[in-house]
Amino acid sequence: MLQIKFDSVAQLVEHIPFKDGVLGSNPSWITKHQKELVLIPFFMVIKRMYTLYILHSKSLDKYYVGYTNDLMRRLNEHNRIKGKFTDVGIPWVLVYKETYATKKIAMDREKLIKSKKSKKFIIELVAQG
Repeated sequence: MLQIKFDSVAQLVEHIPFKDGVLGSNPSWITKHQKELVLIPFFMVIKRMYTLYILHSKSLDKYYVGYTNDLMRRLNEHNRIKGKFTDVGIPWVLVYKETYATKKIAMDREKLIKSKKSKKFIIELVAQG
């Protein structure tokens, strides 16, 4: 099955199949091969998810709680020296995560966990998995 990607809306519109071919005066390649083609939508709706995460530093025996829309990027940032609190705890290891549909829910969950001010609470949360 042949699939074609259109780089622009204009390119897609130019090649919309009609009963007698496509718009335009000269038959294009796409007109000649339209029975073989599967048109792929030129847009996709991507829902951004937010992740609440808990990191642990074995060297400090401390936990870090945060949220992000890109967990791998954020974990790499924590493990890169940049003159911040987390530098002294490198390497930080992901020990827990929860995924949410909105930033507000993830932020509220982070605030709830931090408001407990309890290492015991975090350890129990991590143990529950």
